[in-house]
Amino acid sequence: MNGREVIGAIAMGELDANIDELQRAITARQKIVRTNRAETITASVKKGDRVRLTGISPKGLNGATGTVQSVTRSRVHVVIDKEFAGVSGRFGASIGFGMPLGVPAACIAEVLPQ
Repeated sequence: MNGREVIGAIAMGELDANIDELQRAITARQKIVRTNRAETITASVKKGDRVRLTGISPKGLNGATGTVQSVTRSRVHVVIDKEFAGVSGRFGASIGFGMPLGVPAACIAEVLPQ
């Protein structure tokens, strides 16, 4: 069964007898995928890289760009471009002053070309 067939079977109720098991399996797999993605990102980004954010809160920062200041095991410290200060909720002042934000590595959508 390919992905589309599984999704179709779920939508049609064909897997209702196993829906709780499916949910647990999907949640466990999501955690593994996110962890692997975060590890890949922290291994590949470096100070000075320009990055774009996604899947981040506050939602106004989705699509925001910035410059990596440092990288830890699970976080990337990014100086967000000041143009995003107005849409960043409680982080607006920090962004306006050029302070780095500790961003979960999984929220780095891409490294931008220099």
